[in-house]
Amino acid sequence: MHTVRQSKGLKKLVFADSLSDVPPFIEGVKRLREALPQDIQDKMKRQEDTGRTESEECKKCVDFYFARNVVRLDPMPDEFAARAAE
Repeated sequence: MHTVRQSKGLKKLVFADSLSDVPPFIEGVKRLREALPQDIQDKMKRQEDTGRTESEECKKCVDFYFARNVVRLDPMPDEFAARAAE
């Protein structure tokens, strides 16, 4: 908002690749998660409940979610795999 309020010469402002409305995004992620196999859902919940979101088991579940819902190419492109590993 600083830019909008403080820039007298600003004519246009483009927001790219950002969420326009968070609650619908969260609901969409929730629906995608509920569509995962029950064992994956259970493992993800267990890891979150115990604060072990950095565990190898949790990483495998997130990788499964991404492969099913985000990047469905097999093999995953090197550029995306490198970025996801960060």
